[in-house]
This record gives sequence, C-alpha cells and structure tokens, in this order.
Amino acid sequence: MTDQAMLFGSTGDRAENDPDRLTVCALNVQSAPPARAHKLAEWLLSTEASVLVLTEIRDSDGSRQLLETLRADGFSTTPAQLNAAGAPTAGDKYHAVIATFGHQISRQLRGPMGNRVAVTDLTTVHGQVRIVGMYAPANGMTLESSHTRAQFQRRALGELAALRRPRTVFAGDLNVVEPGHEPRLTAYETHDYEFYTAICSAGMVDTFRSLHPDQHEHSWFSDRFLAQRIDHTFMTSATGTVTGCHYDRTTIDTSLSDHSAMITTIDLRTGQATGSLTSP
Repeated sequence: MTDQAMLFGSTGDRAENDPDRLTVCALNVQSAPPARAHKLAEWLLSTEASVLVLTEIRDSDGSRQLLETLRADGFSTTPAQLNAAGAPTAGDKYHAVIATFGHQISRQLRGPMGNRVAVTDLTTVHGQVRIVGMYAPANGMTLESSHTRAQFQRRALGELAALRRPRTVFAGDLNVVEPGHEPRLTAYETHDYEFYTAICSAGMVDTFRSLHPDQHEHSWFSDRFLAQRIDHTFMTSATGTVTGCHYDRTTIDTSLSDHSAMITTIDLRTGQATGSLTSP
C-alpha cells in the first residue's frame, strides 16, 4: 500500500465488487481545493461505488490530488490525466471525470465537446456497459447564460445520440430540472425542460424517477434560487434494473461539496447482453 493510500484509506478494506451489480456515484465536487480533496476522496471511497462520475473538476492542485488518491486506491480514471497529451488545448476549464474500480476498461473516449464529457466502456460479466459523464454549464440566470446552455444542450443531444449503446449509463450535473419540478423555478427556460425530456424520449430512463415517481428530492440548495434537482443519472432500459437510487446529503452537511451525491445501484443480470463494442 502506498503512503498516500494509507493516509486516505484504502479499497483494500472494501468488499469485492458484486459482478452482477453496478453502483454509480455521481457528484459535483465543487472544484475541491487540496484542503478538502483528501476528505472528499475518503468519503468517495467509503461509498464503495464501482463507478464515480465527478463533475466541476478543474486542472488544479486539489483536483489532481483527488484523482491521484483515487488512482492510488486502485481506480482508473477517464481522462487518465487532466492535462494528458492530445487533450483539447482550447477546451473548457471544467472537466467531467469517470473513475472506475473492479471492472476492466475496454475503451476511453473524448467526444468532440471536449472536457465536459468523458466516456468509458466497461467490460462486465454481463457484457459491455458504456458510461457517459457530463458537466453541463451552470444556470447563471442571465440571457448570456441561457444562450450558452441552449447551445450546449443542442450539441449534447447530438453527441449523446452518437455515443449511446444498448447498455449505457449517462450521469452528471446537467444543470437542468424536470418539468413539474417542485418548487417551481422561474430561472429555467423552455430549452432546459426540453433537454431533460429529449433525453427521456431518446430511450433513457431517469433512474431516480423509476423508483420514486412521486418523490420531490433535490441535489443543490439555495436560499435565493430554491432547492433544485439538477444532478441526474439516466440509463438505457437494456442496461438492467434499478434496485436503489437516492441523493446522499452527507456531502453538503460535512461541507465536502455544495451538491448532494447521487448513488444508483443497477442489477445487470436483467440487462441485454452485448458483445464487444466495435465502433467509437
């Protein structure tokens, strides 16, 4: 065990991954500085999730420390390095990162949208599962912000359609809420709701709604802008069956992030078996 692994805790103490299940933890890490990164890494390891979708990552000392700690504890990350050779030089300063444990990675991709989208193909005993992580632009409550979000959303729907495979999990801080969200939020516009509904119309299942059709839950809280469910996990129905999905507010209560973590467990045995992926 490395000194770093001893400092932050180790996956050596965790139970072996259940090969029949995929546990996905999606969390906006709020650009963690070094002082918070080690505590955040400890908490992420404690979830025993096999897939972490981390958003609002920046190429900073804190983010690098967070990812280095996860790698020291046996996780593989996509991208492998935030400043890896060949990464878009003119890309957005914010990154989405996927970290996986206990599953073989058959492919890591970067889409044309650059840093805000990360893609990993996992080989499981039940076939290939594609993980897509995304960090969408925040709602700045201005006309410029609305225009930026609308442009991103149009491109994201096209990229998601190209990336989608029979078994796909799509997660991250999408900075949109669903139609009928409570409380009612006047800061969101028609294109924001259309982005959410278009994802569902494309055959993706909202994992939280699949288990909690009537529950009003939130992942980000503001006295001024009210409580919002802006962190989401979707999957194709062929991926499997959602057996658990909840928002864990521990990250907010302990000041690890200003977002709740979203933890989803998927039983892969009921999914559609697929062979190796041959196209990007």
